[in-house]
Amino acid sequence: MKPLDAEVARLRLTVSRAFLDKLEAATDALGHACPGGTAAEILECGLDLVLAQQARRHGLVEKPRRSGGPSGTR
Repeated sequence: MKPLDAEVARLRLTVSRAFLDKLEAATDALGHACPGGTAAEILECGLDLVLAQQARRHGLVEKPRRSGGPSGTR
């Protein structure tokens, strides 16, 4: 990884044909949300989804449920 400035870095990697197929499928699937999205934007979106999924699995949520309310009583 080579930093280009404080916000951007260059990353070179070798990927499989399957990876490229998945990237193309993701680009097509996100076309409505990210028209003309670059590979970097599509990959960042995917990483955001993975991190959000992991946070939910580990109970890390932005707005935790309040305890003791009507739904919290039995």
